[in-house]
Amino acid sequence: MPAEYHRTRYRANPARQKAATDRWRKKDPAKTRVFSRKCLLKRRGLTVEQWDQKIADQGFVCAVCLSPDPGCPDNQFRIDHDHVTGRLRGLLCHHCNVALGHVRDDPARLLALATYLEMYNAVD
Repeated sequence: MPAEYHRTRYRANPARQKAATDRWRKKDPAKTRVFSRKCLLKRRGLTVEQWDQKIADQGFVCAVCLSPDPGCPDNQFRIDHDHVTGRLRGLLCHHCNVALGHVRDDPARLLALATYLEMYNAVD
């Protein structure tokens, strides 16, 4: 069915459509996770095979801290991308991904934070 059909149905009765979606998700959580992952990858322009290749190329670790633990409940590494170009940079653990977000992908800010930490670590 065309996407416009689904949008029209949703707008006509959003509560009913949300309840149907919730029932579908509860009925088969494993299928929901697979479907959600495929949708996320598609939004980032990746196939499941490309994802699998990327994480294998990284050695199944975070591209920044090299941790094998994704650090999040869904146990998946996060897709890091350039917010200007949309280009994929790598797969990160939750903590490294959030850190990049908090510094707004600004290398100067990251260097300033590192200098700040080193200054106080040297005193201890």
